[in-house]
Amino acid sequence: PLKQLCSKIGSGATPKGGKTAYQESGVSLVRSTNVFDYAFSYDDLAHISDKQADQLSNVVVEANDVLFNITGVSVTRCCIVPADVLPARVNQHVMILRPKTAMPMSYYIMTTLCSAENKAKLMGIAQSGSTREAINKQEMESFSIPVPPAKEVQDFEIKARGLYESVIRNTDEIMRLKKENDVCILAHLYQNDAILEVADYTGDSFALAKLAQTVPNKTVLMCGVRFMAETVKMLAPDKRVLLSNPDAGCPMAEQMDREVIEQVKENYTDYTVVAYINTTAELKTVCDVCVTSSSAEKVIRKIDNDKILFIPDCNLGDYVSRQVPDKTFKLLSGGCPTHARLTARDVQAAK
Repeated sequence: PLKQLCSKIGSGATPKGGKTAYQESGVSLVRSTNVFDYAFSYDDLAHISDKQADQLSNVVVEANDVLFNITGVSVTRCCIVPADVLPARVNQHVMILRPKTAMPMSYYIMTTLCSAENKAKLMGIAQSGSTREAINKQEMESFSIPVPPAKEVQDFEIKARGLYESVIRNTDEIMRLKKENDVCILAHLYQNDAILEVADYTGDSFALAKLAQTVPNKTVLMCGVRFMAETVKMLAPDKRVLLSNPDAGCPMAEQMDREVIEQVKENYTDYTVVAYINTTAELKTVCDVCVTSSSAEKVIRKIDNDKILFIPDCNLGDYVSRQVPDKTFKLLSGGCPTHARLTARDVQAAK
C-alpha cells in the first residue's frame, strides 16, 4: 500500500477568497490544471501570499513530491513537482505523495501510477462514487503497487530521472522554437501525451483544420498524418503547413488513388461520389462531396441524388446506408486495416 511507501499523503485547500486571492507572484498554488501525466503545466499557475501559504502549512510541497489529481475530469493525472515551482502548496484537488526519505522512489511511484493497468484501477475507484469522479485519502493510502527489490528501484530512479530531465529539456526547446518561429502546433488526439503537452490545439482532423483558419501564426505544424496536413492547407491556404513526420500516412486514405476512382465513376456515371475526409487531396479532386464521420448522414440526406458512391471506408458507408435506406449505395472494398482487425470478442474482452 502507498501508506507504507510514503511519509505524507494529503491534499490542500483553496485560500479564502478563491481566485480573487491569487497574486501575480508569491508562493505557488498547484491546481489540477497544472498536473498532467509525467508533465507539469505552468499555464495558469496561481500564486498566493506568504500569509495565505502559512494557512496551508500542512500541505507544503517539497522537492521530488509526486502530485496526483484526485477529483474531476483530470482525476488520476500524475507528475513530479518541478524544482522551480517551489515554494508551493496544493489545493483540494491535488494530493501530495511523498516517498519516505529512506526510499528514493518518486519516479517509480509516478510511472507506476501512470501505467495503463493502474490507471484503469484508479479510474474504477474514482468512478465508484455517487457524484463526480473522486479519490479520497484513505483510498490512496490503501492503493497497492508492486515494489521490486531496493536495488532495482534505485537503478530505475537513476535512469528515469535522466530520461525525464531530457524530456523536459526537449519540451523547453520546442516551446522556445515555437515562439521564435511563430509556429502553431496542431496535434491529433491519437498522439501521445508528450506531443499533446506541447501542442497549442488538439482535436480531430477536421476540427484542427478549421482552427488553422483562425490562428494568427503564419506557420502551422501538424502532428498527424499527411491527409490531415493537406486538409489544413485546403482550409487555410495562406498558411505555411508543415507535417511533423513527412512519411506519416494513413493506410485507408492512401489505399485508393485518383485513377481507380475515375475508372469506377465511368461505370457509375449517375452516382454522386462522396468521400470520407480521410482521403488524400488528390483523391478529393475527383469526388463531389467530402464528409466527416459525424456529418456524413446529414450531408448525404440533403444530396439531390438517390445514388451514392461512398469511398473509401466501407464500414462508415455501410452504417450511413442503413441510416438512409431511401438511397442506393455503392461501396468499394476499403477501410481502416486496424478497424478491420477488431472483432466483437475484442471489444467484450476490453470491457
